Amino acid sequence: MLKTNFNDFPKGKPFTEILNDFLGRGIFNVDGDLWYNQRKLVSHEFSAKSLKDYVGKNLTEELDKKLIPIFESLAMQGDQKVVDLQELLRRLGFDTVCKFSLGIDPCSLDHALSDAPILKAFDTAALISARRAAAPISYQWKIKRMLGAGTEQGLKDAVKEIHAFVTSIIRDKREKISSNIDKSHGEDLLSRMIMAGHEEEVVRDMMISFIMAGRDTTSAAMTWLFYSLSPHSDIEEELLKEIGCAEDQELAHCGALKELRLLEACICETMRLYPRLRGTRSTPSSTTCCRTVLRSGPAIG
Repeated sequence: MLKTNFNDFPKGKPFTEILNDFLGRGIFNVDGDLWYNQRKLVSHEFSAKSLKDYVGKNLTEELDKKLIPIFESLAMQGDQKVVDLQELLRRLGFDTVCKFSLGIDPCSLDHALSDAPILKAFDTAALISARRAAAPISYQWKIKRMLGAGTEQGLKDAVKEIHAFVTSIIRDKREKISSNIDKSHGEDLLSRMIMAGHEEEVVRDMMISFIMAGRDTTSAAMTWLFYSLSPHSDIEEELLKEIGCAEDQELAHCGALKELRLLEACICETMRLYPRLRGTRSTPSSTTCCRTVLRSGPAIG
């Protein structure tokens, strides 16, 4: 439906209003030409082999040098230590997406069992934005925002911290590129966008959207995957065999990953059972989808 009739199902003003303070004009919060232009830019950059190799290299580093040693250390403690798996995966996602999109390593996995202020800011902004969507009447959060009261003040403070974090990285990267002292510029997504001449606010909003996508959606999907596999030891055993057979290849390479059919099936089934970004859409005008006439107004999901 969203592949062939995407333009007939816009996010709409109610959706974009809710996330505007947090995501601004990022790709996940715009429609029409704004969405199309960002999608075109990002798909072009992500198709570059150099960027794919850069992502694979950084993900392998994060796994081998940080996450796996943490798991090994926790395993040695036996049953005495209870660990939030999703939190570790979120930090893995945050560090990885920051490295390939911003070109910096926030090292949140280096302090995996302690609080990280910027992570708390992202948590706060995401939670309060979600509460906006759940409010029975939109005027509730709009009045609170106007008065700077309650959770809306918390959202404002969190977004301010996030903007400061990302903006400082953008300006530092821009300065290094102009001074030609950043030897790795051009590898990460931020460098590519700066060199393409995009304005700072657009770059900032896009980077925030990518960080949220890489941090929250991936970690949630992986957590549900491990949860779903836990009562099915036979599937887990087959999956480990498949991965073991592919160990001689460079798993960070996309071509090698495509050969892991059982892994792909497990991930797809997990996402079907536990969709991370489930929701509904409605069309502002009547349209036809799969030979079915859909009237404007009713939500479809």
